[in-house]
Amino acid sequence: MVATPIKTQNLTVTYGTDGTKIVSGKTTPGATDWKTGGNVASDGVYVLIDTSAAGFTTVPTYVITVGGKNHHWGISGSSSIYNATATGFEVEIRWEQGYSQSGTAVTPAVANQYEWHINWIAIEPSSPKTPLPAAGKYYYLANKNSGKYLDVASSSTADGANVQQWTLNKSGAQQWLLEDAGNGYYFLVNKTSSKVLNVGGSSSADGANVVQWPKGNDDNTNSKWKLEDAGDGYFYLIAKHSSKALDVANASTADAANVQQYSKNFTNAQKWKFEAV
Repeated sequence: MVATPIKTQNLTVTYGTDGTKIVSGKTTPGATDWKTGGNVASDGVYVLIDTSAAGFTTVPTYVITVGGKNHHWGISGSSSIYNATATGFEVEIRWEQGYSQSGTAVTPAVANQYEWHINWIAIEPSSPKTPLPAAGKYYYLANKNSGKYLDVASSSTADGANVQQWTLNKSGAQQWLLEDAGNGYYFLVNKTSSKVLNVGGSSSADGANVVQWPKGNDDNTNSKWKLEDAGDGYFYLIAKHSSKALDVANASTADAANVQQYSKNFTNAQKWKFEAV
């Protein structure tokens, strides 16, 4: 049976002054999904740790410790990483040779009885910053997860018309003028309608719908977007009023999937590439 990597709890993401990403997490004491077999055979236990929520784009440097309420000081492998990738790693542990408990088999039940769990830190150096796209030009915005494009449904020119993703068709409904709004923010003006990308009702809620709306003469904070580097030529688009990211709902890859705002979660559904028209 293939073990399923487990999600970690208490995931914390911070950034160094140079853009280095530092992420920490832990598994649940007493409920870590320890397994037998694999490389450890019957000599110990192992666990697969899923770090995909951290959104690493390269394999970070992982550092681990094994915590617990008893006997975790008597195991080997408590600082070793196996099969590290950008989305996780494996930990394998056994009794240290000669330790007083070494006559007792290490099983998942024993490991959880002693509340053995994994504490980890991962460090990913910053990649070179992607230059900001030039203001005053039209762009297609491609979603990294789906490969589809930011689009006004049915090429509508109406106020409140829905914004979705759609296969590239090079229509004006998919062309967006990047207009400087000052202080590091931009308007995205649709070519067909001359209306701007807007969070409906100025909502600050996760899942709030994104529409097009006239720019108007007020502060327009729900129509202003900051471009944050997401690596590999992509950007997060962050709404000024809510600090939430432009997101394809449910990470869908389908045509007509809805576009919304959502708390930044580092997934590809929130990463957008500006492709010059």
